[in-house]
Amino acid sequence: MTNRRTVLGLLGGTAAYGVLPIHRGHAASAPDGITVISDQAIEIQFDSRLQSRIVARFANRSDPLTAFGPSEFVTTDAGHAIDDFASRAHRVETIADIHGRGIRHTLVGAADGGLEKSVEVTLYERYSGFAFISASYRNGSDAAISLSRWVNGAHRLMPLAGEPAFW
Repeated sequence: MTNRRTVLGLLGGTAAYGVLPIHRGHAASAPDGITVISDQAIEIQFDSRLQSRIVARFANRSDPLTAFGPSEFVTTDAGHAIDDFASRAHRVETIADIHGRGIRHTLVGAADGGLEKSVEVTLYERYSGFAFISASYRNGSDAAISLSRWVNGAHRLMPLAGEPAFW
């Protein structure tokens, strides 16, 4: 299987973000409560409500590519978006699987009403410059929740100063 086919296989059911060649991933918590998951080329920041933004990292600067927003969320049959999840946990583990060695971050948060969201961000050494993101949800309440939509990777690129929006 070619590298391209391997990457395409990884993308099924996930969002993948790529910037430039990278090396080893790491995580840090910024003083203002922002959780940072990054390597030398890409940075994904999560706030205390599990809303995120993507930042491109260069040798001497970092440029935000997106604004903070709900990049993973669900919508009920009644049309209500559930996109505000209070952060409860952040776990980091070193992994080795058929795609190679990497770092997996799992962030967990809970919405009012008991819906729990888990976001996994995986940075593989073999796939430099890519962050593979998947989200899952668990109903922690006794009440049924009927969903009509599930959204992953809803980031929108910000326009450059003085330029029209990309999309």
